[in-house]
Amino acid sequence: MSVIRPWSLHPELDPADPTDILMRRTPSRTKKEQEISIDSISPLIAEYGMHTGVIKNMIITENSGDNTRFDMSAGTAIKVDKSDPDNPIVTKVKFPGLTGQLVTNLSVSFHSVFIDEITQIVTTEDDEPNSLSDINDRIFCGTIITTAGVISAVIDNPIIAYGSSISEITEMVLGGGVTVRDGLVTPSGSNLKLNIDDTTIQMYGRGRQFDPKNPNTSEIASQTPVPVGNFVKIFEDPLGELDIDFITNDINPTQFNEDGLGILETVANNQYTTFRGFYGVFPGGASRFIIYYGTQQFITASLALTSIEMTFKENEVTVRLAPLTDIAVRQDVVDLTAAVISGLAIIKPKLRRV
Repeated sequence: MSVIRPWSLHPELDPADPTDILMRRTPSRTKKEQEISIDSISPLIAEYGMHTGVIKNMIITENSGDNTRFDMSAGTAIKVDKSDPDNPIVTKVKFPGLTGQLVTNLSVSFHSVFIDEITQIVTTEDDEPNSLSDINDRIFCGTIITTAGVISAVIDNPIIAYGSSISEITEMVLGGGVTVRDGLVTPSGSNLKLNIDDTTIQMYGRGRQFDPKNPNTSEIASQTPVPVGNFVKIFEDPLGELDIDFITNDINPTQFNEDGLGILETVANNQYTTFRGFYGVFPGGASRFIIYYGTQQFITASLALTSIEMTFKENEVTVRLAPLTDIAVRQDVVDLTAAVISGLAIIKPKLRRV
């Protein structure tokens, strides 16, 4: 006669081990069995939790011998196809690196660098990623800027495969950077300088050089005031290129980029103009406070901040940076602190573009 043994008396597993993941106990079986160890399955779990993008390195740099060509270091990327959510397909790319690749079209300003996950062929294409297909179906490695037919800057802003959800990456790529916390901008004194409180900002891929654990996030220390060299005034010239002024750390209420035509003009007496302030990794590799000159004149500060400047256009270099502030100021202001108190200037916090 067979003896029915209670399940509790069946053989136990070996003592718990860090490599154990799931213990399978099926009452119909005569022996308790053990699932696959976490050492074997964790890479797949990690990859299924990621999205298409770069995992490690694959850093783009200008070629040292030819400023029309670029290099890219060896590294790892993945493409994740979740067309069938129950059966995601992960294609891993172990990229060996390249040296001296020619930028395809040197007559345009912005170039996206993509890599094919199957052939490992690297291509440069006009503009930065601007579609869901560019985010989900292609491995984007960074941006190259050319001026007058040569490389003028390389932006290390790949879409990183980890550190964010695909919806968060989509928002950062298509909607631009955001300010996550703080970043209050205030007058620095009886002058035209500005302070910035410490802040946390998000821009896709631009934090990986500073904190690989948080590749889309940067923490900025307070600056009182924002120093010369870190304070940048910009506007688009008639060709659509940025005119960049690093010389002082004062805002300039006396000039504006009239109608967005690319030439600074004098603001009329007692009129107000706007400045749009952003923070982030600017071409050249450093994090900076960037402000745009306004393009129209207004009769009050509040009107300047609430009206839509139809002639303002943001350059593609800054569209991924994090907004910090909108500023309206009268043409004759020389003491920003007093102007804010009296209403001749308004400094308004801003976390995102829309």
